[in-house]
Amino acid sequence: MADSESQYAAGRSILPFAVTIFWGAFLLFLVQPLIGKYILPWFGGTPGVWTTCLLFFQCLLLGGYAYAHCLNHFFPIEKQVKIHGAMLAVSGGLMAIVTLLMTMGKRPIEWLQPSAEAAAGSPTLAILLVLLGSIGLPYLVLSATGPLVQAWFAKARPCQSPYRLYALSNVGSLLALLGFPFLFEPWISRTSQVHWWAFGMTGYAVMCGYLTWLLRTVKEPKEAEADEEAESPSNFQRAGRWFLWLAFPACGTALLMATTNKMCQDVAVVPFLWVLPLALYLITFIISFDSPKWYVREIYLPLLIASWGGVVWVMFEGVSVHIVLQVVLFCLALFFSCMICHGELFRLRPEPKRLTQYFLGISAGGALGGLFVAVIAPRLFSDYWEYHIMLWIAGALFLASQAFLRERWTLGRWHLRAILTVCWMFVCLALLKYTFFSKTISFALIFGTLIGGWIVAMIIVKQWWPERDTSEMMELKAAGVATGGITLAAFWALAWLANPGEGVTLGTMWSELNPGLWVALGLLFLNIFVWISIRRWKGLSIHWAFCLILLLPALVALGVGLNKHRKKEIAGAEFQGRNFYGTLKITTYSTDVDGNRWDYRLLQNGRITHGFQFNMSGTGTNGLEVLQQDGEGNLMADEIVSYYGVESGVGRAMELIPNANRRVGVVGLGVGTMAGFAQAGDEFFIY
Repeated sequence: MADSESQYAAGRSILPFAVTIFWGAFLLFLVQPLIGKYILPWFGGTPGVWTTCLLFFQCLLLGGYAYAHCLNHFFPIEKQVKIHGAMLAVSGGLMAIVTLLMTMGKRPIEWLQPSAEAAAGSPTLAILLVLLGSIGLPYLVLSATGPLVQAWFAKARPCQSPYRLYALSNVGSLLALLGFPFLFEPWISRTSQVHWWAFGMTGYAVMCGYLTWLLRTVKEPKEAEADEEAESPSNFQRAGRWFLWLAFPACGTALLMATTNKMCQDVAVVPFLWVLPLALYLITFIISFDSPKWYVREIYLPLLIASWGGVVWVMFEGVSVHIVLQVVLFCLALFFSCMICHGELFRLRPEPKRLTQYFLGISAGGALGGLFVAVIAPRLFSDYWEYHIMLWIAGALFLASQAFLRERWTLGRWHLRAILTVCWMFVCLALLKYTFFSKTISFALIFGTLIGGWIVAMIIVKQWWPERDTSEMMELKAAGVATGGITLAAFWALAWLANPGEGVTLGTMWSELNPGLWVALGLLFLNIFVWISIRRWKGLSIHWAFCLILLLPALVALGVGLNKHRKKEIAGAEFQGRNFYGTLKITTYSTDVDGNRWDYRLLQNGRITHGFQFNMSGTGTNGLEVLQQDGEGNLMADEIVSYYGVESGVGRAMELIPNANRRVGVVGLGVGTMAGFAQAGDEFFIY
């Protein structure tokens, strides 16, 4: 009875901490896409708006964590509760006033909308001021509450780790981000979203106030000074940990913002493409900080290297790759990079008494990463080269972390199985390349037979393997024959389904697959043998430096590939520039027209073409300079050749308007092309 009562009391004491952490994180991340979407039209609908918002969130997060660290370091818990309770009361009161004004039909946030002059040019400062004036204090209080409540939990319950509360907070953040594009945005108006968030913030102040009241009797724990001196780290260890505490979150945040910039520039500035990378970013925090068993370096490093190959490939292929595949590959690279950054960050965690210092380092690193992408990179680079840099730095930091911690690696049975599976896949793809099978059927053949072989291996382990001596080989031979039969049947069935109208027979199958079928079967049998043989293998402990065999060549190859892509992008560019609204590039190209080489200039925003214009002159068949003219003798440089041409609906409408002193207003895509219709005396207003 006593044990059950103590467990009940423990659960009851944990619940206020968990609810406060969860609800605070939910509100903290719900307001990010909400306020970003609200002010987006004020500043031109560019991805730079969201990047600047992320910079603000990271900087205010740093401020909140610094406030929490100072409060936890300089004041006893009794005074911490009182000071933070006062901050909550002020913040909750402001949100109550906002809620009241909203119910009266007022929109306080729109009082902060800047003038058109302030929003033009480079409106980074204007965006930061709007965010500071609208959600500054509530966001600061929400940011501080997370590490502060975890520090209080560590003092109230010193026998339990507070880091799982951090994972819980990221679950709340993730639910808020996923709920916004799928639940709040489609079904709730923009004004109602602000109203309900302010109402939720008022409720959060009450909830957190209740927690502070519960903690009024908690005392500061006594520290063992002798143990602290015995375990005091050296200056090098302390400096190394602080460097990695800053570097890993800076790299993760910079990659998050750079990935968002890249996708939004080439696709669209929509909240879903804001939320998707940020959700993946948070998922990596959840996985890493929930338990040490979820982050396995030996698994995530090969996955990271594979994602590098996918990203470099899609960069070189460009717009020829389907947009969904582009988004998937960029998001996978972001996910695995952040898993490396946050997984290593968790491995560097300190004891709970230094918890607020640890989170202060994380928030400072995040702010540095945001500052680099949002403010410094646009002034240093003419394109989004910070993505290339941070992708490479993620691998370099992982290498630095291994050298700093010097923990041994474990080569397990799943590594060997994965290697054999990859070998099986590549060999089969090479064998099926010159057959009549489609890619879908080829993959079905590969993995269908592999899964069939694994099933046979499981049957062997369960039915025949234990305590078998002389008869064991006979049973394995029978299993081998069965596997071969399954493989042949699967190949024939899937090939027939792929081409049901072409009369695929076993003879045509044999001609297509022979002799490669025997190679594939041999490798399949090898997979089965290894799968069975190492089922009880505990793994092999190896020195950390063995990871260099895989990581160093991959880093070199990644650096070479990214540098080649950079050179490819700037080759032939007459102009390349970048500002708050994106990147612009003008490149000269040539095309053959009746044996003449005609030159033209192409304007691109990122990888999207926004127009081109022929030059005045080109190179004729005799190698001399000639005017570039159409069949009627008109200069091609004066012709409208993209977007709204003379044969388009707009072009025909312009022909029907009298040519004298026309007044035309143009808004939307293609406005630069429309200027080509202007003649002497016309007035064109481009918005």
